[in-house]
Amino acid sequence: MLKTPILFIIFNRPNETRQVFREIQKAKPKVLYISSDGPRSSEEKAITNSLRAEVLNEINWDCSLIKIFHEKNLGCKGAIEYALNIFFEKNLNGIILEDDCLPSQTFFQFVDSYIDEFEKCENFGIISGNNFFDKDFPIEDDYSLSQYPFIWGWATSASNWQEYMRTNTNVHYFKKGLKKTFFNTFFTKNALYAKKTSYTWDYQFLFFLRKENKFTVIPKLNLVKNIGLGPNSTHTTNFREELFVDQKDFSITEPIRLQKEVYNRKYDSKLLKKILKWNYPKYVYHVIKLIFQ
Repeated sequence: MLKTPILFIIFNRPNETRQVFREIQKAKPKVLYISSDGPRSSEEKAITNSLRAEVLNEINWDCSLIKIFHEKNLGCKGAIEYALNIFFEKNLNGIILEDDCLPSQTFFQFVDSYIDEFEKCENFGIISGNNFFDKDFPIEDDYSLSQYPFIWGWATSASNWQEYMRTNTNVHYFKKGLKKTFFNTFFTKNALYAKKTSYTWDYQFLFFLRKENKFTVIPKLNLVKNIGLGPNSTHTTNFREELFVDQKDFSITEPIRLQKEVYNRKYDSKLLKKILKWNYPKYVYHVIKLIFQ
């Protein structure tokens, strides 16, 4: 059984939810939290209620189950932050999977093998299930380190989340921004915009990880695939082929051996150029757009 607790976030996508939950079933976590935001309409209520019942009915192993089911819709930011707060009140660390993040079984093993050791590192941020360039830059060890976090299947410590929540109440923390680069300025503007609205929760958390210089652990192969592109997508609306890499498995055979905290510069450079594509015209356009929204 999987010793690392899981928070599974569902809403209104039965097909994607079923695929992800099948992998959770195989992993058999000892502790399982299921979060479901409230519906936005009577039509959606039938879907959310049916999906909640279906998932609960498919729990076929002994586990500690905690349900976080809302009657009213809190929105992406409110519902997920609420769930994460409850999750990390009781658990020292944990895995977070949204209903469109399809993991391989190695993802669970990878987190179970490494998270306790990484928590001993002062600058540990998250373990990500994502490696978008496993064909371009083969990694000899089981993992490498990046300064750019991706959270399509991830794990972190309670201390990281709680430290973030303390800063999240202070808008001046975000206004101070990051070191002036194209990427960081765009990132700061997004975090400020999201802070003022109920749009999302993740920009602020990712901003925190960058500002506090916390590293992201990336696996040697991509372990989680985003399957959420479609009409019910919340934020994943622009298809970028580089992001939708199939999930894979590999054998974790090495003894736990922590590397020095050295970033994989090739990977980070490729990430910026290939996926984020921060060229100057786009940078100016997005910053101006965010300022006047």
